[in-house]
Amino acid sequence: MKGEVRRFLVALSLLLLFLTGCGGSDPYKHAFKKESPNMKVFPYPLEETWTAVVRAALAHNFTIEKEDSAARLLQASRYYQKGKRMVQLLLTVSVQPVEDGRSAVYVNAVQRAEKLYVKKEYWKLLIIPTPFTKSKEATLAKEEEKTIEDKRFYRDFFRAVEKELNRTGG
Repeated sequence: MKGEVRRFLVALSLLLLFLTGCGGSDPYKHAFKKESPNMKVFPYPLEETWTAVVRAALAHNFTIEKEDSAARLLQASRYYQKGKRMVQLLLTVSVQPVEDGRSAVYVNAVQRAEKLYVKKEYWKLLIIPTPFTKSKEATLAKEEEKTIEDKRFYRDFFRAVEKELNRTGG
């Protein structure tokens, strides 16, 4: 009886070890396997496309964090707040020349969510707490950070760039 229980426990342990070893997914193995929705080639010169990218970001209330006109690299962010939760959308855009005077726009978006926690300290009357606040300490804690993979998001961004190209007569 003891031997059967021991064999069962060993078999169960090996099975669990095998399943946990195979359960993990390494994201780097899939990084280049699927078609990326975050690149588009525009039939416009590099300078016109670069200007349209910057204007599209500004037109949609993004704040320019870094702009390198020589390298055609832009970082822009936009903040949303709902209650004590703050979400930051961070865009990184690169505009590169391609053949025939066209330009390729590469964009990557990351969403970061943080939550505000407030710790209050109250005055005490001897050992009895009162409703009067003595001090407050606010802490912002990161909840999540993820790369946006939504094809619709990138499609909308490229439409905004196209709109700016058409507006400037590109």
